[in-house]
Amino acid sequence: MNETTGSAFGRWLQDRLRSRRWSVQYFASRLGVHPKTPQSWIAGRSSPNPARIETIARVLEVRPGEVWDVVARDWLNVGDVASEGRASSETPAIRTAADPSRTLDSWLREEASRRGLSAEDLSVRLGVDVATVRFWTSGLLTPSSSQIPTLAAALGVPHELISSLATN
Repeated sequence: MNETTGSAFGRWLQDRLRSRRWSVQYFASRLGVHPKTPQSWIAGRSSPNPARIETIARVLEVRPGEVWDVVARDWLNVGDVASEGRASSETPAIRTAADPSRTLDSWLREEASRRGLSAEDLSVRLGVDVATVRFWTSGLLTPSSSQIPTLAAALGVPHELISSLATN
């Protein structure tokens, strides 16, 4: 685990794995995910799907609230979180969405590509079927109002940004 961590959760997870002397592969197998998933968390390229928080806590034998606190720091851009993928007018995600002619499907495709995320990756992070993500990125469907906060949190952007794109 020599990866540079770019998020509070990534650093927190890496510390927990080191203290247990667990490899990322071992942790991934206990969690039931591909090793690329926790590698992406550690590198700060993504954060865990909210539906997976309880499982992470159980596997690491910590309180779910502890995991939520660290993940929320990244989502809310609090503390010493790296700026990549965080909500700020200087991040590429916000700049590209600022174009009033921009649609959610084109922004979502570009943002996922910029972050190296496939439709499958997003579906896992969001806890939705991969077909749902594909419908969103093709413009055939838009996320429901109840899905927008989770999508925003998974991408580290304000939910208002996705809401505004969804109405374009």
